[in-house]
Amino acid sequence: MKNTATMQKISFTAVTELAKEYRETGEPITDDSTNLHKFSYKLEYLLQFDQKEKSTFLGTKKDYWDYFSDCLAKIKGANDGVRFVKSITELKTSLGKGRAFIRYSLVHQRLADTLQQCLMNQRVTSDWYYARSPFVKSHLSADIINHLYELNEVQFDVASRGHDLDASWPTFARQEQLLKDQQLNSLQHVMLSSLNRAGTRFLLCRILMFCLSKVKALIAKEKELEIARADAEATLAKQAELIQRVTCEKQAMEMSQLERSAVQEKENQEIIGKLAVVESQLELSMKDVSRLQAETLDLRVKGQRSEEEKLTFQAQLEVTEAQRDELRILTEQLKSQTEALNQKHIEELMECQKKEEKLMEKHNREMASHAESALSAAAVQDELSSLKALYNKLVLENTEIREGLHRANTEMAELGMTICKLSAEKEEATQLWTSDTARIAELEKEVERGEECVTELRQENYQIRQELIKKESLLENIVELQEQLEKSKDLVQNVKESNKEEMEAIKFQMSSENMNHQNQMKVR
Repeated sequence: MKNTATMQKISFTAVTELAKEYRETGEPITDDSTNLHKFSYKLEYLLQFDQKEKSTFLGTKKDYWDYFSDCLAKIKGANDGVRFVKSITELKTSLGKGRAFIRYSLVHQRLADTLQQCLMNQRVTSDWYYARSPFVKSHLSADIINHLYELNEVQFDVASRGHDLDASWPTFARQEQLLKDQQLNSLQHVMLSSLNRAGTRFLLCRILMFCLSKVKALIAKEKELEIARADAEATLAKQAELIQRVTCEKQAMEMSQLERSAVQEKENQEIIGKLAVVESQLELSMKDVSRLQAETLDLRVKGQRSEEEKLTFQAQLEVTEAQRDELRILTEQLKSQTEALNQKHIEELMECQKKEEKLMEKHNREMASHAESALSAAAVQDELSSLKALYNKLVLENTEIREGLHRANTEMAELGMTICKLSAEKEEATQLWTSDTARIAELEKEVERGEECVTELRQENYQIRQELIKKESLLENIVELQEQLEKSKDLVQNVKESNKEEMEAIKFQMSSENMNHQNQMKVR
C-alpha cells in the first residue's frame, strides 16, 4: 500500500511538471521532453501494478492494452483509439499497442476520460486487477483521474507510428518537421544576405515576404496534406483491415457455408430420413395410441365392471355376514335350548329312574305279599309301560335335536367356506382393478410421450427454417458491404487524384512565379 501511494505521488508530480513545461514554453510536448518520459514510465507502472496475468489461446501474454480493449470495445465514441491502434500493422505486442493507445489519447486530450470510463466498469476492472491495485480502490482511482484531467489543457505532438513501441518508449522526437523549419530559416537568412548586398532591400523584402508567405502556405498545405494523408492512410488501413476482415469472413463464411451446406444437406437428408422414420413411428404410435386408447377404454369398462362386481360381492358378503350372524345367533339359541332340553330330559330320566327304583322296591315288597300282587302288578305294569313309552319318546326327541344340531354345524361350515371364497374373489377383483389402473396410467404416459415427440420434431423443423432465413439475410449483408467497399475505394482514389492535381498546380504556380522573378531581376 505504501509503495502504491509513493508511485501515485510520483505520477502526480510528473503530471504537474508536464503542465508546467507546456505553460512555460507554449509549445506542444514532444518525445524530447524528459517529463514525458517520466510520466510514461510511471503511468505504465501503475497500469501494470498488481495486474492479473492473462494470456491468449496461443499463449501470448496480455497487457493493459487488452484491458482497455475489453472496457471500450462496445462504447460508441470511445473506441476510436482502439480501432486506430488496431489498424497499425507494425505493432506486434500487446505492450506496444498499449503505448500507442496512450499516445493517441494524449494527442486527442482524452486520456482522463478514457481511463475513467474503464474504471467505471468495475466488473472488468476487478477481473484484471488484484486488491492492491489503486484502480480497484475508489478514492485512489478518483485522485488519479482528477490529476490526469490537468493534461486536457496540454497539447502533445507525439506520433503513434514511426517508433518501435514494442521495444520501449521513444526518447527523442522525429526530425522531419525540425529539418523543414531549419531549411526555411536558412533560406530566409540567405535571401536577406543577398538583399543586403544588392541594395534593393525594400523591393526584394516584399518579394521575400511574398515568397516566404507562399512557402509557409505551402508548408501549411503540406502539413494539411500530411494530416489528410495520415487520415487517408488510417482510413485506408481501416478499410484494408475491413476489406481483409470482410474477405476473410467472406471466405470463412463461404467455406463455412459450403461446409454447412454439405452438412446441412446431409443433415437435411438425415432429418428427412428421420422424419420419415418418425412419421412411420408416429403412425405406429398413433395406431398404438388408438389401440391403447381402445384398451384403456376397455380396461376402464372392465374396471367399472370390476368395481360394480366388487360392490356386488361386497353387498353379498355383507348379506352373507348378516346371515352368518343370524345363523350364529340361531345356533347359539338352539344350543341353549338343546342343552336345556337335555338337562330337562336327564332330570326327567333321573326322576323316572328313581320312580322305577322306588316302584321296583315297592314291587319287591309287594311281591312278598301275594295278597295285593295282582292289582298292584297290573297298575305298576301299566305305569311302567307309560314310563317306557315316555322314555322312548324323550330318546327320540333327543336324537332329532342332535341331528338338527349336526345339520346346523354343517350349514355353518358351508357358510364359512362360502365367506372365504367370496373374500378370495374380492381380493382378486381388487388386485385386477389395481393392475388395470396402473396399466391405464402407463398407457396415458406413453400417449403423452408420443405427443411430446411430435412437438419436438415441429420445433426442430421451425429452427431449421429460421437458420435458412438468417443465412439468406447474411448473404445480403455481405453484398451490401462489398458495394460500400467499392464506393470507399472510389472515394479514396478521387481524394488522391485531387490532392495530386492540387500539388501539381501549386508546383506549376511556384515555378511560374520563380521564372517571372528571375526575368524581372534580369531586366533590372
